[in-house]
Formats: sequence, structure tokens, C-alpha cells
Amino acid sequence: MPIYRYRCAKCNQEFEKVAKIADRNNQVHDCGGCGELIFSRPFVFNEGRVGNQSCPYFDIALGKKIESRSHRLKILKQEGKEEAG
Repeated sequence: MPIYRYRCAKCNQEFEKVAKIADRNNQVHDCGGCGELIFSRPFVFNEGRVGNQSCPYFDIALGKKIESRSHRLKILKQEGKEEAG
């Protein structure tokens, strides 16, 4: 299922939810406000190796190279964001 990005109509906070395509317009934020679907750049994951070095992937939404999932979570925390799902 795709991950959708929303902005809460009540508190204006952005959040992400994994939802079926048919349910993408019916999401509610933790505060009870309706989520308005917003469009953002896709998340791109490029996993692999070149020689003996692992290739990091580039998170387009963050605009940064990410070495691992824990590294991505650390960056999200530093920017005051959290991973949904």
C-alpha cells in the first residue's frame, strides 16, 4: 500500500499514513482533525553495492543521503518530524 502525506485541517501538522488507494481521502489525524492530502516528492530507495562499498540511498523528501533506516529516523527526529506507520 502507498504512503500518503497529509496536513491536518485542525492543527496544521503534517503526517503520513499507509492507506489503500480507495481510502486515501478518508484519513484522520491523532488530534481528530481531517487530513487533507498533500503532494510531495516520492521517497526513493536505492540499495546495493559498488565494489566493497554499500551505496546509501537518497531521500528526496529530506533532500539528504541516508546510510540506513536508523540514520533516516535520526534525521527526522532532529528536524522535529516522525515516521508514520
